[in-house]
Amino acid sequence: DVVVGDAVDYVLRGDERFDGDERFDCILVDVFDGDNMCPPAFSEPAFLDACRRRLGDDGVLIHNLHIGGKKREAALERAAAALRECFGHEVYRADSVGSSTYSGNAIFLASARPLDRARLHEKATAAKMDLGWRFDAATRVRRLRRV
Repeated sequence: DVVVGDAVDYVLRGDERFDGDERFDCILVDVFDGDNMCPPAFSEPAFLDACRRRLGDDGVLIHNLHIGGKKREAALERAAAALRECFGHEVYRADSVGSSTYSGNAIFLASARPLDRARLHEKATAAKMDLGWRFDAATRVRRLRRV
């Protein structure tokens, strides 16, 4: 299902379409404002902890943030700290192919359970073939580094 509305409110409180016991395999946070910054609420512990509680046993949170400049670097550090607070040691980061210190994307992957990186790589490779992806998802998995 696709829900259009306030994402922070939806995750924190739910709505009539959301059963409080429903769990997700993946939650993707890919939100930017007019300044190309992720609004702070999406990187705060309250939101990230609510996301963690909404994930299934093997669920993952994927959080996309932009790289470049002091404001974005500070936002990346805040997000990494909040993700570690909510998910413990199972927080990884992979910068997008072609990223530099001045521009690009930082992709965070977090899970409440230990990640099986070999299985994740295998699934990424299969998804590329099965879904006809033009990008190499397995490369992104290989680039993951614990934060």
